Amino acid sequence: MSIGELCIGAVIPRTGRLSRLGDPLSFVLDLLAPAVTHVVNDGRRHDLRLAGRDSRSDPAVARRAVHELVEHERAQIVLTLGGTQVLPAVADTCERVPWTGPAGRPQTWP
Repeated sequence: MSIGELCIGAVIPRTGRLSRLGDPLSFVLDLLAPAVTHVVNDGRRHDLRLAGRDSRSDPAVARRAVHELVEHERAQIVLTLGGTQVLPAVADTCERVPWTGPAGRPQTWP
């Protein structure tokens, strides 16, 4: 029984000065996206979709990427790489961008 789709988004520096740091995550995302279609948790099946956006190694672009992932891809989880200037931009944006809660109503983090 499927109870809804889970989208995991990733903000990755695929281009720009940090692109070599993003290569491993890009490789894994590209490899897994077509192969991983669902997860099962406590006997319940969740359809799974992986979506990625290029940060272009730029915090401003990373912020826009988070908005695209949440608003257009409906990502419930957003991942990025640690140790870059992009990380704080992604974290701050994730705290501010509205997301759809369990009741289908837009919410933001407190």
